[in-house]
Amino acid sequence: YIDASNFTSGISVNSGNNNDSLLGGSGNDFLDGGTGIDKIIGTTSLAMGIGEKDTLTGSGWDYFVLGDSTNVYYNSNTQVADVTDLDYAVIIGFGSSSNMQLKTLDAAHAGNGYVIGGALYGAIGTSNYYLYTDGDNSGVANAGDNLIAAIDSSIALTTANLKSNYGFFVG
Repeated sequence: YIDASNFTSGISVNSGNNNDSLLGGSGNDFLDGGTGIDKIIGTTSLAMGIGEKDTLTGSGWDYFVLGDSTNVYYNSNTQVADVTDLDYAVIIGFGSSSNMQLKTLDAAHAGNGYVIGGALYGAIGTSNYYLYTDGDNSGVANAGDNLIAAIDSSIALTTANLKSNYGFFVG
């Protein structure tokens, strides 16, 4: 277990080939779980990712935490023109054995209050999917929806399979 939650500036951690839990602080962190079964948390429940751009890298059976039972992380609800003004997580290495932990926003919604869509505010690295809160409850990503994570995924992600296969919802 690597706990860097007391750090207020960005950190960089590569945990190697073990089964690890990585917890970042309130800065822009780079957390790499390496191989193994990893739980990767880029921020703390107190900081909630506000103002942060964290990079979370996995490989295999990884569990990316983007919220808890009380909070949606990286959810500043700030209207912005492009990605330079946003807070978000970048997830690298998301695959068929990966999951994202998210706070349930609307259990009746197709994605529990989230949508998978394209790059509404500009492309981020090699990300091919983007996770947003569905602010207007339309079921599709629209301008004004808040970016939570940019995801570089080896599998096709949809709002429907987020709820059924790749999202673990709490709260």
